Amino acid sequence: MNNQNVLQTEFNFILPKSLIDTSGKVHRQGVMRLATARNEICVQQDHVSKKTSLWRVES
Repeated sequence: MNNQNVLQTEFNFILPKSLIDTSGKVHRQGVMRLATARNEICVQQDHVSKKTSLWRVES
């Protein structure tokens, strides 16, 4: 199988402005991955997301 047929699921990124965590550490680089169907289902079943209109999924 050649590389043209492989789906890329992770993407490296650099934040234009850094993120500083609670301990004061500065973060600029990260990796983002594609969401899966399981990720979407977990959000729909989570009790916190059901109460938050920003995450609500209307059927």
